[in-house]
Parts: sequence; C-alpha cells; structure tokens
Amino acid sequence: MFLLLIAFSIFLSTQAEEISTRQVTEFFEKLNEIEAANPNVINRLEAIADGSEKLMKSGAPVGALLAAGVDSLREISSAEERAFSTLQTEMIKHFGKKRGKSPFSDSHGITSEVALNYEMSISDPLNEWRKILNSLSNPGESVRSLGKEKLITLLEQLIFNKKLLKYIERIFLTKCPVPTEDSVATLIRVQTAFRFFESQNKAARIMMVHEEFNQMKKHILTHLSALSEHQRDGIVADLGRNFAERHQFLPLMEWRSECVLEVIYNSNDQNRDPLIAAVQQLASDLVQIQSMLILSAKVAIGGDSSRMRTVIDDTLTRVKLIASHVQMWVQEEQRLAWPQIGIEAAKRLIGSHIETMPVSAYNETAWAIQQVFERRGQANQSYSVLVVPTSSEDQGWNLQTDAGDYCIISQFAGIDAHVFRFGQTESFRAEEARRSMEQNTEEIREILRNGVTEYSASMMQSLNDNPRTKTTIDLHRFAILLRRTAFRQVNAEIPIGLSTDHGSICIDYAENHFWAYHWKLCLLA
Repeated sequence: MFLLLIAFSIFLSTQAEEISTRQVTEFFEKLNEIEAANPNVINRLEAIADGSEKLMKSGAPVGALLAAGVDSLREISSAEERAFSTLQTEMIKHFGKKRGKSPFSDSHGITSEVALNYEMSISDPLNEWRKILNSLSNPGESVRSLGKEKLITLLEQLIFNKKLLKYIERIFLTKCPVPTEDSVATLIRVQTAFRFFESQNKAARIMMVHEEFNQMKKHILTHLSALSEHQRDGIVADLGRNFAERHQFLPLMEWRSECVLEVIYNSNDQNRDPLIAAVQQLASDLVQIQSMLILSAKVAIGGDSSRMRTVIDDTLTRVKLIASHVQMWVQEEQRLAWPQIGIEAAKRLIGSHIETMPVSAYNETAWAIQQVFERRGQANQSYSVLVVPTSSEDQGWNLQTDAGDYCIISQFAGIDAHVFRFGQTESFRAEEARRSMEQNTEEIREILRNGVTEYSASMMQSLNDNPRTKTTIDLHRFAILLRRTAFRQVNAEIPIGLSTDHGSICIDYAENHFWAYHWKLCLLA
C-alpha cells in the first residue's frame, strides 16, 4: 500500500506545466549518488534498495519533460527549452555510451546457458532503450525518426513486458537460494574428492590436462545446487569410476543451475573479485533500468494513472527484492567461506601428491597460502600465514589469539600452516607494539632461557605472568610460541616460513649441546 501511495504521488508530481532546469539537475545528482561505484558492493546494493523510491520520484518530472517533447500539440516554454539543454548534456553523459561487455558474458570457459545469455537478455535491450532515450532528449527528433506511434510501442514493450527485471529476478533471486553451511560443506566435499582422486591416481592427473575433463569437472562444481543430495553423494563415492568411464559424466551436463552467482563464484574457484565484478555490474543494471523506466513511463503511458501506479509499484518491489537478496547471498557466501574454502584451496595449491615440503619452500608457500585466503575472503580482511614443520613429540606450539580469526592446515605435506585473519591495520597500535617489543626483547629472552624444561603452554603462561612481557604480547594481534627439543643432535633449529604485510617479529632463544632446545616466539602486529 505504501508503494502504491508513493507511485500515485510520483504521478501527480508530473502534472506541472513547466519543468525547470533545477529538477533535471536534481534527478541526475540523485542518479550520480546511487550510481557511484562504491568499492564495497554490499553498501552499494543497500544504497540501491534504500534509494529506489527517491530516485524514481525525482525522475518523474524529467519524464514529464521528455513527454512534452514528444507531444507535438504542446508548446515548449523557454524554461523547458533551458531544461532540455541541460537534459541533453546529462543524457549523453549517462546514456550516450553503449553498454560494454558484461562480466556475465564469459564465465572463464564454463559453457553455462545463463552466463552466455546474460549479454543478449540484458545488454541488447538496455542499449536499445538508451538510443530511444537519447533521441527523446532532442524535442521532435524521436518523433521524426521513429514516428510517435512506433516510439510509444517500443517503450511500452520495454516497460510492460517486464522481461529485463523478470530475467534478473529469476537468475539472481528465484534460482539462487542463500548459501548455507550444508551447501558450502557439499562444495568442499566434492572438491576434496577431486583432489584426493587426482593425487592418488596418476592416470587421472594425465586426464586432467584434457579440456574435456576440465570442463566436466568445472560443470559439476558450478551446478551443485541443481543436484539432489543423492546425486551429490554419488559423485563423491563414484568419482574414480566416473573418470574411468567418460560417458558417466554426460548425464551431469543435463542439469542446469540458473543461479549466475553460483556459476561465476564456483567457476572461478571461489575467488572474490569475479563475483564482486559481476554483482557491481548487476547493481549498475538495476539503477539503469529504474532510471530509464521512470524517464520513459510518461511518454509510453500518458495520463493513465492506474498503469503508472502499476509499473512503478512493480519496479520498486522487484528492485528492492533483488538488491536485498543478492546482498544477503554475497554476505553469507563470504561469511561461510572462512575458513574451509580457503583451507581446501590451499591444499589444492600445495598438491596432495607432495609428501614432505622442503624447508627452502616454506616462505614461498606461506605467501602463496596468504594469497589464497586474500582472494577468497572479505575485502576488508587481511591474513598472515606461519608455516612450520608438522608437530611431533619433540616439537610443539602454543597459541594466543581469537579463535574465530585463526585456523590451521595441519599435517599436510609435512607442514602445519597457521593462518591468522584480521581487519584493517591500525598504524598507531602497530607502532606502539613495535616500541614495546624493543623495550622488552631481552626480558622475553630471559624468561625463555629459564624455561628449558617447560612445555610451550606453561612457558606462554610465564610470559603472561610478567606484566611487561604480557603488555608486549597483548599489543600484538597474534602470538605463537614454538618449542623444539633435540637429544644428541647438537641443535634444535625451528625453520619457519612467514608471510605478512603488517609487521611481525620472532624472538629466539636456543641452547645447542648434547640436549638441545629452541624457543621461538612470533608476534604479529
């Protein structure tokens, strides 16, 4: 009911005889505000959902101005001539350029009907609509070039068949259930099954170089929501047989996930950037559809208030639902991605066929794992990674951090990879942490020196019992204490690989003799 009242007030506001330059300027200022390419796509979708009514209300007078230019029986006033001059400039700026290639048009080799059709279903109609609007901004030109009846017919087809918004609603809302823990777990299970099969089957690794098998594999991963639970379990259980017998994959090609979000996200190995680029394009398309509809409606509908209310109400409802749902989808997908999506991707990067990683590769591996998580996490999150040899009887560690921002890839390829997640760096806190470390380094070493017989947990407690060393530890985001002992090996070195762009330091204390031991306290700012 509220939307209907707004729609009716919008219609009434278009009845004024003269439309001023100020009203034209106000509409395009509002359009600029919503169109602004906010790097945070969540905020942008929220702005679209919240600002749709104001945008359409401010555009109604401009639509009335365009209708006046088509009406050959109505004389254009001098004020409206000035408004048309401003309108022509703004129309060229906003609608003069042909829409470029959409991120949906090519999903990196995935032959998805939805991805391939987006360009044809959305871009072509929008480009045609732009051409008509630009001609409308020049009074009389659109009527001369197209004829009034044809012009109205074209606009009615664009406005009333609702094809654009219905298509977007289907592939971004109806066919895109919000991700759940179960759906993410299914994705990880299938990816893990592929990884194990490829690592244990040399013939499968050879087959993987063939494009046919790559396409089949990606098709399964990007269409999981279209498969029943029984079918998904069958893929995991029968993976070896399916790869050995190619024809077993062919029925899978019949299933179609019409969720563009799933196709884009999973075909790009859950990398964030392609998904965000696609959603940014969707946001632009929603704004364009709204703005072009309100500018065209008066020309196509004329004085029919009932039809005007219907089209505005329907558009506002659909745009809000789509924007809110996609916002929720992206938020949930990114929330649920931590940490398992990153862990599985890191394992695929390292390779299951590697039994023991050489120490010389620790640093490179730490940086590679960091990038894996950076590309899959939220844009406002950063990561640090510490790679150490897998824990054993003579080697252990103790950690002090927020459990929700930490995960470990343990006992994989002979290493443990500790992954730490945090928000934007606070420079003042990092500087304070550095000063505290400089002041208390020797005191930390003294405590480590006295702990030759202690385990890492009790040693961490000793560091926290000292007020000065506790302050130093607390000023850092993460603290991890590593311990290694060696009997009859002269030294007990602890090799590490560390990746961080946000400042870190490791303090060592070691005694190398018949019974050697080594402490290493790593603090990450």
